[in-house]
Amino acid sequence: MFFPSSASFLGRDLIISVFVSPPMDGLNLSSILNLPSVLDCLPPFVRKFWSLPLVAWKYVKTSGQEFFSYRELGRSVRASQVNKIIHSSCACFHFPSFIDSHHGHVISATLNILSRPGLIELFSRGTKFRSGFLSMLSIEEAIDKGLKKFVNKQEALLGVQGILNEWKAKVLLFVQKRTCASFVFPTSSDSSLSVPSGDLDHLKILQPSLGITYIG
Repeated sequence: MFFPSSASFLGRDLIISVFVSPPMDGLNLSSILNLPSVLDCLPPFVRKFWSLPLVAWKYVKTSGQEFFSYRELGRSVRASQVNKIIHSSCACFHFPSFIDSHHGHVISATLNILSRPGLIELFSRGTKFRSGFLSMLSIEEAIDKGLKKFVNKQEALLGVQGILNEWKAKVLLFVQKRTCASFVFPTSSDSSLSVPSGDLDHLKILQPSLGITYIG
């Protein structure tokens, strides 16, 4: 077993969790970590050298980063595919009612070009919109994943596995309580959105052949 030589050696590290929705800010995870009942779950020799962990959120991609970026397509496409795309007709003929008579291509300022209501709702939020559905995690799951990484690192320093299990379980218990209680700010319609997975799959099919530019 390794015993740290300074009081700042343990704990004073980042707990990084994916930010899945605005109510996470209402949890005040830092205050949970500082609760006496949580600190009491630390073994005495660990608590002697323990410093309060820092909390950080890892933000999911914005709609613009997720759906308006062709970086992955550019990396994966081969030269022969690029040549085929250049010499093929565009996908505008799929949307005849939106083709501009002068340019002969789709030019539209309306989102009705998208046939699925979920996608229309998504893109109406703009390119800076972030939504928890992109990560497919609940608040508890996101924080649990962050805690696991943090605990694994601390236990590796101590050379003892499982020594922080009770502490982690107590933290998650308070997270669950606050998530279920009115302590967490309710999610407003401006920051929450549920898009069917089928709509997202449809968008991935369209993306390589259809360029969508958001103007707002």
